[in-house]
Amino acid sequence: RTVGLSDYDGMITGAYTVMQPNDNFDKSFLYYFYLNLDSDKRMKPLYTGLRNTISKENFFSFRVFVPPLPEQSAIASFLDRKTAQIDQAIAQKERMIELLKERRQILIQNAVTKGLDSTVKMKNSGVEWIGEIPEHWIVKRLKYVLKERNERSANGEEPLFMMSQTHGLVVRADYHSKAEVAQSSEGNKIVYKNDLVFNKLKAHLCVFFKSNLDVKGIVSPDYAVYYSTGVIEDLKYLELLFRNPEYIKEFICRATGIVEGLIRLYTSDLFDIPVAVPPIKEQMGILEFINSSSQKISLAISLKEKEIEKFKEYKATLINSAVTGKIKVC
Repeated sequence: RTVGLSDYDGMITGAYTVMQPNDNFDKSFLYYFYLNLDSDKRMKPLYTGLRNTISKENFFSFRVFVPPLPEQSAIASFLDRKTAQIDQAIAQKERMIELLKERRQILIQNAVTKGLDSTVKMKNSGVEWIGEIPEHWIVKRLKYVLKERNERSANGEEPLFMMSQTHGLVVRADYHSKAEVAQSSEGNKIVYKNDLVFNKLKAHLCVFFKSNLDVKGIVSPDYAVYYSTGVIEDLKYLELLFRNPEYIKEFICRATGIVEGLIRLYTSDLFDIPVAVPPIKEQMGILEFINSSSQKISLAISLKEKEIEKFKEYKATLINSAVTGKIKVC
């Protein structure tokens, strides 16, 4: 957005130009007027330079046709009311999306820490921060659940993987050009499907994902790669469990370093952390439940996002119709 209307006194960077309308113009009307031009990219011919800036001279030379001041004020007042209603509706939809995301997270964390049967008998896990767990679950330290994979690439010709907070573990070439990839990946760590990849410097930020990729690939030597000993059938279970706030606290407590970005969680410290483990059949049932429930919630979120886009489109259309005289506002 290239135009804004200030409701208070303050200051901004010198990259912006501040203008005060003269007495023949309503500043709120001008805001909507130029907002409409901006949304339609009709001010693009005024752009100059590599950064597509609009000089003060070009802006002031731009010829426009506006209605008389009383009509400007009427249009601005109408749009103030209507856009406030639309913004409120959008805010409600956004809040619903946040609640759906919170519900999904609570659902996942309850499932991986307590199971799906609310009537099952519970027992003390023996670990204060884990608390009670289903009676038939067992507690094991991660050194009995995971093994570190130190297999290295001989020539670096395998697909290079990277971790994305949005997409998980992905093939880097699908998201970045080859020019951005290091010249040699020789000696990078090998990753197989169902391995759990950890960014040791960012474990406390939940930067770890199970590989769902069908191909063998490689990751940076700075990452840690783990595979299951058989206690956990699908390491997606641990990926979800490790997002529990209590596990994040453990990662932070056991990590070494004092500077943000250089806090490293070593394998020996990770392997000392206990986890509550259900039987394999129950693990798979929990994952199926989480997958099914998450899909439903994701669909609901997607529908809300589409509704928000429609509100935004309606708002833009309404502003356009009002400032160009296509509709009567009084």
